[in-house]
Amino acid sequence: ADKDTLTTIFRGLYKYTKYHFSGEEVLMRDLRYPGLTEQKILHKAIIRQMEAILQRANDLTQLQSQLQTFMHGWIVKHVLEVDLRLAEHIKTNGLEVPKSPTA
Repeated sequence: ADKDTLTTIFRGLYKYTKYHFSGEEVLMRDLRYPGLTEQKILHKAIIRQMEAILQRANDLTQLQSQLQTFMHGWIVKHVLEVDLRLAEHIKTNGLEVPKSPTA
């Protein structure tokens, strides 16, 4: 893909990420998740990282490298470590996740 295509895709991911984090934080609040404050801080950091990538990417190679590093960090660190704590909280406490109005 070219730089414009990657930038367009990443901007879409950026918008979706903000929407997703907002919903996730509401869910955590409703479930009285004790890690909500930490999660909000991490979410803000991810959003700032995404904004920095969008502002700094000068060429295709740089953009590809930054996106690869970002996505790996997000999936490995955030999803596989941090988000799993929420799943464990739900399971351990026998909580039920409310259905999304769009589900």
